[in-house]
Amino acid sequence: MLDKVKELIIKGADCESTGDLEGLFACIKEAMKLDGQNYELFYMLGNYHYMKKQYEQAFLCYEQAELYCDNDDRHEIIHMKEYVKEQFQVDVRNISIVIVSYNIRDLMMLCIKSIRATLKKGTYEIIVADNASTDGIREWLAEQEDVRLILNTTNCGFPEGCNQGIRAAVKGNDIFLLNNDTVLTPNAVFWLRMGLYSDGKVGTAGSITNYASNGQKILIDDPTPDGYLKAAKNINVPMESPYEYKTWLVGFALLIKNKMISQVGTLDERFSPGNYEDYDYGLRVQKAGFYNVLCRNTFILHWGGQNFARDTAKLKQTIDINRHKLAEKWNKKTKQILLITHQLSYTGAPVALMQLAETLLENGFTVDVISFKDGEQKIQYDKLGIACWVIENLTQNEEELAKLLGVYDAIIVNTLAGALICQFFSGKNENVYWWIHENELLFEQIKGYLKQLKLEKNIRVLAAGYYVQEQIKKYMACDSKLLNICIPDIRKQSVTYKHDKIRFAQIGLIDGMKGQEVFLGAILSLPEEIRSCCEFYICGSMQTANKEIIEMIKRAQKLFPCIHLLDSMEQVQLYEFYEEIDCIVVPSRIESMSAVMVEGFMKEKVCICTTTTGISKYMDNGTNGFIFPVGDIEALKDIMKYIVINYKKLRDVKQEGRKIYEKYFSPECFQKKVQQLIIGEL
Repeated sequence: MLDKVKELIIKGADCESTGDLEGLFACIKEAMKLDGQNYELFYMLGNYHYMKKQYEQAFLCYEQAELYCDNDDRHEIIHMKEYVKEQFQVDVRNISIVIVSYNIRDLMMLCIKSIRATLKKGTYEIIVADNASTDGIREWLAEQEDVRLILNTTNCGFPEGCNQGIRAAVKGNDIFLLNNDTVLTPNAVFWLRMGLYSDGKVGTAGSITNYASNGQKILIDDPTPDGYLKAAKNINVPMESPYEYKTWLVGFALLIKNKMISQVGTLDERFSPGNYEDYDYGLRVQKAGFYNVLCRNTFILHWGGQNFARDTAKLKQTIDINRHKLAEKWNKKTKQILLITHQLSYTGAPVALMQLAETLLENGFTVDVISFKDGEQKIQYDKLGIACWVIENLTQNEEELAKLLGVYDAIIVNTLAGALICQFFSGKNENVYWWIHENELLFEQIKGYLKQLKLEKNIRVLAAGYYVQEQIKKYMACDSKLLNICIPDIRKQSVTYKHDKIRFAQIGLIDGMKGQEVFLGAILSLPEEIRSCCEFYICGSMQTANKEIIEMIKRAQKLFPCIHLLDSMEQVQLYEFYEEIDCIVVPSRIESMSAVMVEGFMKEKVCICTTTTGISKYMDNGTNGFIFPVGDIEALKDIMKYIVINYKKLRDVKQEGRKIYEKYFSPECFQKKVQQLIIGEL
């Protein structure tokens, strides 16, 4: 193992000398999994951040290298650390570790020992506020020379105890609130501090663990002390994108930047004896314009619930009381809406939900988002200033769902995937809107469950189109109101693309439901004199595409070079691509709406779709677009032939299609609908 680490250090040094930062980072990451206490690796990581001009993080790396170095190289490490600090005015603070103690003597002792074992002397202090423990831990703590002890005569609770420690801390230090039933793993606090100083706007940093809510819990294969330490060895290493922006962070191990204490304050003691004070603090940090960052490359062991959990009835009562206190405190300030979605991908329903989020922001609401699954949309939500977090098992976790009660003015659940969540909220004192987008196949798959659903009046069902309304009536036997998707209006009227041939395009997923084989069949059936006047494009993600369909397209390309296969594009590129297309084809076997068709109408293109595509219910065949029976290659061929022959006469068709967009799918229409269906009711 040591030989492998040495080999990676040499390889990393070569990368460093040539300026290959990506290669350097990869070497350090791999080597740290083998030896997480090698000072050379931390020194190299410091050089990596130095070259990236991330001087606070470079300073922390040099400091960690100093911790592990026991030879003459210390002089060079200390020199580099001090140089960075002075040259670039680095302001990285020491930490005051604040622990509230109440009994559980053995675990408290283990916690203190883990601090000593993993942190560099001189970079921290330990402050313990003991809430009248009776098991001997007060006496043990009093004997520890490195512990500053506050002895309370009664159990004043967690928030007040934390605040006592914060007030006693060395002025200027960052504050690390740490539960007494935790164990610091090697490098855990280092990576927390790296997260805290990753950006000037980060106010707090938190850890993943084996016991916590808020999406901070991870499953460990071997849930034993040795298993947790082994897991931490693989987790507490460099990671390309380790930071997740959260609305709040669980207070079991919460690192707070010093300026938050002056700008945001200490914990709100109205939440004593505990629960929701951390949620409240996260909201206050956000309100002040700072971020709460979960460091996914930091694992801290948390035994969990050692005091609260012993009296479950009292715990439930405290949670209920404090949840209402949180709601009362924050709902007076601004209207808050929570959006719940199944994933954060740039696909139909999640994209529609993001547009709804932006509309709500424009109307002065505070918006939070919870998703069952992570994805690329999270970056955009962060840019919008919307707190977004991932809770994978939310539908099965009533404890997490219960924490949402009474907090928001409204909860909007996106897609059929939220059925269990709507069932949980049904009949409770919550305003819930269930926005459904799916096609009949998905309704059919869960029809048994949908029949058993009992939705009370507090659950308002919204349908993303007439087609979806029909499915809701058929499978759920309930009424719904129409809330169509919204497509931004980015038509370029002043731009004219000149090309000799009529260009047809099918855009979207390449799979058996999207009907690429129907489009190909129609192309191949066209008379040569018509086909020679055309170019045909099939655009979709190659990564997720059906391989058999790809092979079929490639075989057709060999026969007819006028057929083009393109990979998926970023949205900006795609909108530019639309400008060069004359006709949009959607031959789907079944599709609830088709954002591509709506975009085609917005761009004033000739649009064709099947009778089983939801958008067809807004169309009049031949007047504002063309509709053909699903799977009918001959009918599609005839429409395409007609378009080629009569294209110059189809200006009215394009303009009428544009009217569909303006009437049903434009931002102006969407704004009015959201105002009518959601905002007006709040």
